[in-house]
Amino acid sequence: MANNTLHDEISIVIEKLKERLSFDENKETFSFDSCLAKDIYQLQEYHEYLEEFTRLISNHIEFTLPSLPNLQEIFVRLEKQSVLSPFDFLSIFDLLDASERIYDLLSEKKEYFHLNDDALDLNPVVTLKRSISSMIESDGTVSDNASSKLRDVRSKIRETRRDLTNIMNTYRNRYSTSLSSDVIALKGGQEALPVKLSCKGSVKGATIGYSSTGETVFIVPYEVIDLQNHLSSLLQEEQDEIVKVLHDLSLKCQKSLPQLRRDNEILAKFDRFYASAQYGLSYDGTIASISEKELSLNALFHPLLRAKKVVTNSLTLGGKEPQAMLISGPNAGGKSILIKAVALSVYMNQLGLMIPCHQDSSIPFVKKVFFIGGDNQSVMDNLSTFSSHLLGIKTIIDSADENSLVIIDEVGEGTSPKDGEALGVALLKYFERLNCLTLLTSHFDGMKIYASSDPLAQIAAMEFDNTSLTPTYRLLVHTTGKSYGILLARQLGLKEEILKDAIAFQNERSNRDTDALMEKLTEQVSINEKKQRELDNKMKDLDRIIEKKQKAIDSLNQEKNAIKMKAAQKVDRLVEERIKEIDKIWEQKQSSGEMKYSEVSQAKGELNKIKTQEEKEPVLKSFPVLTDLKVGELVEDEDGRRGKILEVKKKEVLLDLDGLRIRRGISGLKRAKLTAKDVKVKKEYTSSIDTAYLNISPSQGMECNIIGMHVDEAMRKVVSFLDSSRLHHFTCVRIIHGAGTFALKNAVWKYLANHKEFVKDYRFGQEGEGGLGATVVHLK
Repeated sequence: MANNTLHDEISIVIEKLKERLSFDENKETFSFDSCLAKDIYQLQEYHEYLEEFTRLISNHIEFTLPSLPNLQEIFVRLEKQSVLSPFDFLSIFDLLDASERIYDLLSEKKEYFHLNDDALDLNPVVTLKRSISSMIESDGTVSDNASSKLRDVRSKIRETRRDLTNIMNTYRNRYSTSLSSDVIALKGGQEALPVKLSCKGSVKGATIGYSSTGETVFIVPYEVIDLQNHLSSLLQEEQDEIVKVLHDLSLKCQKSLPQLRRDNEILAKFDRFYASAQYGLSYDGTIASISEKELSLNALFHPLLRAKKVVTNSLTLGGKEPQAMLISGPNAGGKSILIKAVALSVYMNQLGLMIPCHQDSSIPFVKKVFFIGGDNQSVMDNLSTFSSHLLGIKTIIDSADENSLVIIDEVGEGTSPKDGEALGVALLKYFERLNCLTLLTSHFDGMKIYASSDPLAQIAAMEFDNTSLTPTYRLLVHTTGKSYGILLARQLGLKEEILKDAIAFQNERSNRDTDALMEKLTEQVSINEKKQRELDNKMKDLDRIIEKKQKAIDSLNQEKNAIKMKAAQKVDRLVEERIKEIDKIWEQKQSSGEMKYSEVSQAKGELNKIKTQEEKEPVLKSFPVLTDLKVGELVEDEDGRRGKILEVKKKEVLLDLDGLRIRRGISGLKRAKLTAKDVKVKKEYTSSIDTAYLNISPSQGMECNIIGMHVDEAMRKVVSFLDSSRLHHFTCVRIIHGAGTFALKNAVWKYLANHKEFVKDYRFGQEGEGGLGATVVHLK
C-alpha cells in the first residue's frame, strides 16, 4: 500500500519511461500493477535485460525500433480471417523490417546473452515482407503491380479519363458560341457544358441543372455520359480487384500469425528494457544487485527532484546493520523526500528500472511495500488525521510479514506527544519482532531516546546547520536530531514575544543538560561524518592512483615483452632469408669449385646459433651482481643488449652499446656469451659470398660514412650496414653521404624507397644530425 502522494510520484516515473517507448502496446499496457516483478526470478531477468541494454548503449551500438501501433487488434482480426486494411499491412511490414534489422544486429553478439538468444528466435518472414512491399505503397494505396488484372484495369481507367477530358474539350470548342462561359462547369460532381438558355436545342445531351438566374443550362453530352458509365464500371472493377488483393495478402499474414506474434512479443520486450536503460542513464542511475535481506542505498537521491544541486544520502537496513531505523531532525529538513526516495527505489527496482543511486547498491526482493506519508492526507475524508493514520497502520499490521518494507512518516502523529511516542515505540518493537525492514520518522523525544538504546534499531537525523540556521538535507547515521521548530518559526517571521514565551516554557519542562549533551553529540557526529567523507574520498583517489599505476606497469611489461618477441621474430626471419640466399650462392658456385661445402655449412651454422640464442633467453630475467669486471669485457643487460665495458667505477660502469655510451649500475648485468655476432669468417674462404651475410661483429656502429666513395662501392657498404643494423635490432641509424651533387644521397634514397619491408621511414638529418649531408633511417 502507498498513499496518494507516493502513487502520484510512481505514476510520474512511469510516464517519463513511456515517453521513451516506441510501441503503442507498451505505452498502453505498462502499469505499476502489471509490470511489477512477481518473484525474485522475474526480478533477476529484469536486471539481466537492463544490464545488457545498458552495455549496448555504452558501447555506442545503434539500436532503433519503429513507432508501432498496438498490433494485438490486427492479430485478433487475422484470427477471425478478416481482411486487413493497407495501413494494417504497413504496420506488419514495419514489424518484420524491425525484426530483420534487430536479428542482423544481435544474432552474432553472444556477449549479450539474453538479447542474442531472443534475437535468434526472431523470424522476419522475408517472403511476406517482400509481398507487402510489392503490393502496398508507402502512402497506404494498393500498388498497380499487386496483380496483372489491377494493372490492366487502372490502365483502362487512365485511358478513359483522358478520353473524357478530350471529348469535353472538343464539345467546348465546337459549341463555343452557344456557351455562356468557356470554362467547363462542375455540377453535382459531373463535368457539364454551360449552355445559354437560348441555345439549349443546339447541344445534344442530358440537362442536369440551371444557373441561379435561369439564363444558363448545364448539359452533359450523351457521348460523355456513355464514357462516364464505362468509367464507373471500371472503378468498381478496380475496387473488386483491390479487395481480392487485400484478401489474398491477409491469408498470407494469417499463415504467418504465430511468427508475427512471437516477433512482436520479443521486440516489445526489447522496447521496454531499451527505454528503461535510456531513462536510467538520463538520471545517472544504477542497477541494484539483489541481496538476501540487506537494503543498501548509496548516494541516493529523489529521481523527480528539480534542483541545481541535489544532496545524496546513503543508508543501510539489514545485513550487518539493524533492520529498523528511526530518523529525526528539523521540519523541512528532507526526511519526507528521503523516505519517498527509498520507497521509489524499491518500486523502480522491481519495475525493471535503474534505481536513483549514483553508487552500487543492493535491494532484496520485497513482496510488499507499505508507505504512510506524513502529509496529513486522510484515507477517507470523513476521518480525522489520527484516525486515518491508525487505519493505515492497522492495514500494515494485518498484512506485513518478514519480507515486507514498512515506511511510516511521522509515526504516531495527530495525537498527544505522550500517546504518539508510546504508540511509536510499540510499533517499532512490533516490527522488530516481525523481522521486516522498517523506516520510521518522528519528532518525539521519547522515541529518539528509546531507539538510541535499542540494539535492534538504528538512529539517524537530518543535519541542521546551526550557523546559518538552515537544513543541509544530509542524513547523519548514529545520531539524533532536534526539530528546531522555534528557530524555523522565527525565520518565518513569527512575533518575537510569542517565541520568547515558547522558549521559556520549553526550558521549564526540558532537561537542559540532556538537550545540550544531545546537541553537542549531534554536532560532533556531524564533524566525524564530514571527516569520514573526506577520508573516503582520499582513499578512493589513492585507490584510483594505485590502479592507474599498476595498469601502467602492466602495460609497460606487456609492451617490453611484445617488443622482444617481435625483435626475435625479425632475427629469425632475417637469418632464414640469409641462409636461403647462401644456399642459392652455393648452388651457383659449387660447379666452379670456388667454395667448399664445409665453409658454407659453417656460415649457416653460425647464423643458426643466433636463433638458438634468442630462443633460449627468457623475456624477462634478473642476474646476480657481477664482480671483478674489467675494461673491454662484453656484458649483457636485462633487455638482452650487449655492450663493451669502457670504464669501471665502484658500483657503476660506462658501456658502449652499439655506439651509444651509457653509465649505469652493475646490478642487472651479466657476462655475455660469445655468439655468431662475434664471429668473422675468413675472407679468403668466402670471397664469393656477400660479407653482409657473415660479418656480424658487434663492432657495428649506428652510422655509416660513404663520403668520397663511388656509388656502387657506397651502396655495397650501405646494404651491408643496414643488414647488420637489423641483426642488432637497431631502430634508428644514420647514413652520412655529404651534400655535393646528391648522387650518393639519391642512390641511398632510391634503395630505401624500394625496401619498405624493413624501412619504416627516412629523412634528412636535422640540426646536429648532419643536415642535408646525412639521412636518418628508422627501421621496423
